[in-house]
Amino acid sequence: AMVGLISGQIPGGGSGLLELLMKAGAHPYVHISSLAIEVLSKLLSLDASFPARLLPLLQHRAIIPYVLHGPAPSLAASTTSGVDFCEFENFRQNILAEALIACYEQNPSYYMDSCTSAVEEFCSSSATVEVSFQLEAALFCLTAVAITVNGPSKKEGQGEGNHNDQLSRCTKALATKPVFLPANPLALAQLNRFLGMVRQTAQ
Repeated sequence: AMVGLISGQIPGGGSGLLELLMKAGAHPYVHISSLAIEVLSKLLSLDASFPARLLPLLQHRAIIPYVLHGPAPSLAASTTSGVDFCEFENFRQNILAEALIACYEQNPSYYMDSCTSAVEEFCSSSATVEVSFQLEAALFCLTAVAITVNGPSKKEGQGEGNHNDQLSRCTKALATKPVFLPANPLALAQLNRFLGMVRQTAQ
């Protein structure tokens, strides 16, 4: 049934069902999106092109909900996602992280290139404090696959597991010290986790 779903060959409109799942996966309410993401992640192995379509949705869902009150941002998980911050983090660390790992395993190079490009974009000189949440999410997407990236076969540089170039680009972008970083402790914490990932990869 899943093969027919992703190929659009299910009688009566399988492609329409897939579109519905994609819309549900992008829904701001976590209880809705989490159910869809669990199903969508199981479709990744059925179509080599699907990771390129699903990854942007997952990257967007990784952004912690926030609102701006003057120059400083504040969390707004309960009002925009239907759950509190701890529940949102639980969603990210479990359901979303598993989907991200599945996406990485299907196309490691595309995954790392996409996340690296996001980090470079969000570290630009024109970035604002709002972008700090997007940077935090991009770094989360990288650290979410750290165990997979730093597995025994990956550390030996086999296949597509060697991501030294992408990690170097990320650290170079972060070395510009974006001015908004001190205003977002969540981004700083995620940056620290990312640097730990880089250290493990270098060992």
